[in-house]
Amino acid sequence: QPCLSNLRIQNLLHFTGTSANDNSCSNDVIFGAVDRMSIDGMDVNSGPLQAISVMAEGNALGGCKDTLLGTFKLNRSEIFNTLTGIATSLKAGAQVDINFNQFQGNASAILLTDTNQNTTITSNKIFVDSFNDISGSGIEILTKTASAPSKTRVVINNNEFTVASSSTPASYAIHASQPGKIAAISCAITNNRFNLGGSRVTGILFEDISTTHLSANRFSGDGTGAVFVTGSLPVSGWTITSNTGMDSFTASSGADIHLGTSTTACIIGQGQRAIINDSGSGNTALPQ
Repeated sequence: QPCLSNLRIQNLLHFTGTSANDNSCSNDVIFGAVDRMSIDGMDVNSGPLQAISVMAEGNALGGCKDTLLGTFKLNRSEIFNTLTGIATSLKAGAQVDINFNQFQGNASAILLTDTNQNTTITSNKIFVDSFNDISGSGIEILTKTASAPSKTRVVINNNEFTVASSSTPASYAIHASQPGKIAAISCAITNNRFNLGGSRVTGILFEDISTTHLSANRFSGDGTGAVFVTGSLPVSGWTITSNTGMDSFTASSGADIHLGTSTTACIIGQGQRAIINDSGSGNTALPQ
């Protein structure tokens, strides 16, 4: 515990560069790895805020040291009972691999904020719930500041998401958002299993995110819906193909796949047995 009483630990493990106000103001480089560790914060409401943080000091403290690049790997580890499991914000095309881990009891398991990373998230088991009016999420991809990098790439493959909603806030397996911003966030979401349960549960919610490939995933259980694509800016370039389980999935919204009014030039492939709500223009939904 920190010496100061009644303060929550910010990070259990913090990978970073030099001081936020270091006079050099140059980029820092790290080559970090966490392998085969078990990290338990004990209590999501009062324990450490983040189990693992990988970001420049300037991200939180201000100053000129706001760029951190290099590589980071989280492998075959367990992360329990922290507000965030792992948070990364690397730049300059850094490589981040999050593979073969288990996350449970975290309000947000994996958080990517204002990144310029090649991020692979593969073969993890992620359990999601909501806590004390905090929305739960398995993977969060966010663009929050005007100075955020112009592009980032995320591959989410062969993971298992188990998402429940035991309290009022909505819970998500994967949530990506950049309200009103235009960064190029490209995603491939493939071969994952979404086990959903609860009227406030959504599999995938993307806001103002274009150029996403969603394929060969399996959805089961019930929730608000399996896939929501929406936003305030034009959203295009989605391909949703070869997903299964939607014929037995129960969507309280009345549809499994929702394309919002801002969507255009999106394609939903045939044979997925999905109920589709297309409120956009120029989208193509092939026979189900």
